[in-house]
Amino acid sequence: MTNHHQAFLARIDPEANCFRFYQVGIEPNLFGDHSLVIHWGRLGRRGRTRIAASGPLEHVAAIADRIERQKVKKGYEHSPLA
Repeated sequence: MTNHHQAFLARIDPEANCFRFYQVGIEPNLFGDHSLVIHWGRLGRRGRTRIAASGPLEHVAAIADRIERQKVKKGYEHSPLA
């Protein structure tokens, strides 16, 4: 199984003791659709994971793009730290 979409975002602000990551990925599921998998937490920690949506790829990709834009507005930056 391969990811169709994967974004790793990080927000690092040492003055505010803020070291966070947010990962958004789209993966195929067992029902022939796709699932939006979100993983977030503090850098260096295990973090939390949830499946936020399921459905056709176009629908899930639109939700992933919206979430990614929201996080960038909040100060997260794209990072290669996947």
